[in-house]
Amino acid sequence: MAWNMEGNLYWDAVKAQCSLRHCPEKTAEEAQRICREIWEGMEQGKAPRGPKFLMLKVTSGCNSDCAYCAYSASQAKYRRQGSISLDSIRSIARQAGELGVVAAGINGGEPLIRKDFPDIVRAFVEQEVAPILMTNGLWLPRCWDELGACGLNYIVISFDSLKKEHYELHRGAKLEEALAGVEAAVAMRKKYKDVILHVTAVLTRHNAKDMEELIEFMSARGIWVEIGAYQHQEFQEEDTMSMEERQEAEDLVQSLLRMKREGYLVSNSEEYLSHIPDFFLEKKNTPDGYECLVGQSILFVDDYLNVKPCSSAQLHVIGNLERQKLQDIWNCAKMEGYRARMRRADCGGCWYLCNEVSSFLRGACQ
Repeated sequence: MAWNMEGNLYWDAVKAQCSLRHCPEKTAEEAQRICREIWEGMEQGKAPRGPKFLMLKVTSGCNSDCAYCAYSASQAKYRRQGSISLDSIRSIARQAGELGVVAAGINGGEPLIRKDFPDIVRAFVEQEVAPILMTNGLWLPRCWDELGACGLNYIVISFDSLKKEHYELHRGAKLEEALAGVEAAVAMRKKYKDVILHVTAVLTRHNAKDMEELIEFMSARGIWVEIGAYQHQEFQEEDTMSMEERQEAEDLVQSLLRMKREGYLVSNSEEYLSHIPDFFLEKKNTPDGYECLVGQSILFVDDYLNVKPCSSAQLHVIGNLERQKLQDIWNCAKMEGYRARMRRADCGGCWYLCNEVSSFLRGACQ
């Protein structure tokens, strides 16, 4: 490989699956195999026989109150509450295993509010599909040991700042409880080994100057930091979360690139980081000439079993797993149409973290 992919969310998903299969030394080989399958399929005008990654929303309930999230606790009264049954999740896990899915990102809402979450982990582990817990971390102190015993080996914690006022403005929860969740994840890794830890930070004008401190803190604990741009295009232009000063944005990018090159655990690609000023200030949702490969490798399943090609609100539902099979939805005409549009960024565009799959697919084959 031309460059080190360690820390990329999708590279680490492959690593987590290889660990489940007791062959972590084959991570690079598996990553390159996946990439070859996808690239060769594109050359022939077809997708792989199944998605490589799933994003699975198992509940719409949450125990935090994030300022920018439609699933926050304060928004609960404005929406229907969804929660996928355990039997449906087991069916999805079986289908995912049969199709060669590498990993399933299990999110919500907050997945740990489900009392049967250990059973969800077991369902995917039994199929050798790596379950990735995507959590706010608030309830990790009460369950990390049981989850480690179930085989969970990949955790992504949403964590925006070490500054109390900024964390609590963003997340609507107590910083002290979030820090306890981070330490619980570290304790889990210490006991069960081979546990991959990431935090994802939503970048806004409030916490832009907090990123260096956050990266230093997490790097000292062996935790990768993935910074995701606040998605301004789905909100009002006057929204106060969006970054507004070009110099601040450019200085931030240079700082992040420097830290990445110095060996701090920054998992974003340089491509993703470099586009942050254009995204926030020029409203260019994707770089010029960008090729999004999310449609070649991921499916998104919501808490009503609706399936989408992308998490963006700009793309619509293409099927439902209550009535259809995962493979049939993956190969349906609607998905094929979206796949072509997404690849040429003719879908409205976004700069969600799942865009990093494009960096993974390009980088792992170089």
